[in-house]
Amino acid sequence: MQRAPAKATLALAGALILCTGAGLSERTRAAQRLAQAVNSGEGLAELFSPEILALRDAAAIEAWRLRTLAAFGPFTTVRYGRYLGQGQHLYSAEFETAQLDLYLAVDDQGRIGGLMLCGAGLMPLVRTEDMRRCQGP
Repeated sequence: MQRAPAKATLALAGALILCTGAGLSERTRAAQRLAQAVNSGEGLAELFSPEILALRDAAAIEAWRLRTLAAFGPFTTVRYGRYLGQGQHLYSAEFETAQLDLYLAVDDQGRIGGLMLCGAGLMPLVRTEDMRRCQGP
């Protein structure tokens, strides 16, 4: 499987909510629920925190899901990578046709407060131009 090139799509620039209270297992369960919801099309919007839903409605999140599936196919595996600090965690997200970096922030209730998928090992939280090359709802 080859690493996918970065895609220029809508990102959550400035909308990343940073939280540190949830346990690692809860964050891993959140990533797994995300993968299942993207693949099935059911319950995706309900995974997000109210702060994210205030910025992106269910229709925008569904449009992101469809773009992701069209570009990369369904999720096949999500593996925890490492803690990046300030509540951010990095996962390896394997899709049918690509392997991407999944940056995820999860609140104390297990809701997603920040999400980005990036290719080619980008660090999207460093520079605005990198964020434009990432994909988020």
